Formats: sequence, structure tokens, C-alpha cells
Amino acid sequence: MHDAGVWTEVIASLDMVVMECLENGRFGVMGKLPDWFRQYYPAVVLYPDDVPVRTMSPFLEHFLVDAEAFWRRGEPGRLASGPWSESDDGALEACAVWAGGRQFLCIERLGMAYEQTQSVLQKAREHHLDYQQLQQMEAALRTSHDDLLSILNELRIGTVMLDEDGRVTFLSDTCQRLLGMEAPAVLGKSWKASVPAPLHAALQDMGERPASERAKVPVHLTTDGGQHYWMDVDIQDDPRDTRRRIICLYDNDGSP
Repeated sequence: MHDAGVWTEVIASLDMVVMECLENGRFGVMGKLPDWFRQYYPAVVLYPDDVPVRTMSPFLEHFLVDAEAFWRRGEPGRLASGPWSESDDGALEACAVWAGGRQFLCIERLGMAYEQTQSVLQKAREHHLDYQQLQQMEAALRTSHDDLLSILNELRIGTVMLDEDGRVTFLSDTCQRLLGMEAPAVLGKSWKASVPAPLHAALQDMGERPASERAKVPVHLTTDGGQHYWMDVDIQDDPRDTRRRIICLYDNDGSP
């Protein structure tokens, strides 16, 4: 049995916001809100069960037109907004998700590597509010472990779960795609034997730091086919047991 509260903590630790579209177009917050989101949108603190999404951001107001059309189709998958900025502190991206017959609006803060590689496109989207519909994927959002991983895959977040000895216990679908490997080949092996060498130094350094001092770092990888791409990586403590770790890979360039 999986504890819904644990996965609420995991979502919060990954710096994402999940809201459900309720009756009469209201939006209710699911789980804990990251500090950065509270700073951008103070009204959310006052109205967590009726978040004024349509008025708190002109960009979100426009995106909701496309999101509501997407939800009406009732097809599992996601619709991404493309990046936008509310301040000089960084870029955000929203996505509409239809899962389990319910409507969700997810917002994440993008990493430095994404901002560096997407700066020109970001400016164009700010001026033209040009939304692009990305690949639709099947998803379900319930309170179990597998359902949370479905949402993480929708948000292009790969996860590698480690036991207290640093051995791999789980490799998500997104992670298998990013690293070009299959889960059965690495389960039970040490993380250093399972992830590419360019990630080792960053992960080793983060793993030795207290949780409060860890931050996403950009890493450059080259595929076996010779293609180059960037991703952000970080390490989180497993909320169920702080001796265990969760490696998070943020797919910033799309499929290599």
C-alpha cells in the first residue's frame, strides 16, 4: 500500500505545482506549494481551494483557453504551454493533463540548462503567446507509486530510486529513454554502474551535501549515435527513508 502523503512530499520536493480543475472552473491545490510559487502568486496562499488562475497571470489566462479545449476532448495525455517568465528569476512551464477522468494543471520551474538553450524561443513565445501542443501520453493520477511516476514521465522527469547502499531499485520510463538503457539491466547494481559517467561527479558531490544545500545542475551528454543534449540533475532524499535517495533527471532538450 502506498501513502498518498509521501507522494505529496515527493511532488513538492521536485518543485512542481499540481492543481485540479474543479466544478465551476475553480482550481484547487494538491499537496504542498513550493516557496517560489508562493512568491510569484501570493493569492494562492489565501485561496488554496479556489486559486484565481485566470487573473493571476495573463499568460496562464491565455493558456487556459487551449487547456480547456484539450480537457473537453477527454483524451489521456498532456498539453504544454511552452516557457514563459514572470520575473528575472527564471522560466516556468505549465501543462494541462487529463488523467483518470480528471483535469489537472501542472506548473514547473525550468532549470538553467533549459533557459540557456531555449532563450531565443522563450522571447518569441513571450511576445506571440505561441503555444505548442506536445506529444500526448497516457496517464493516470491516483495515490499510488506507479501513478505518480506516470505524472513525472508526463513532465519529462526521469527518476532513479536507490536503496540505502546506493543500489538501483527502480528506473522510470523517462529515465530509461534519457539514458538509453532498460531497467532489468541495472536493477540491483550500484548507481555508478548504472548512470553515464558524465553524471558521476555532479551526483557524487550532491549526494555528500545536506539536502538544503543541493540544487539542480546542468549536465551535457552524448548519445551512442553522436547526438548532444543537455539535462538537469539533482538528488532528493526519499521521504520514506532519508538513507535512500531519488536521482531526478529533467529532460530539457526533448528526446535525443
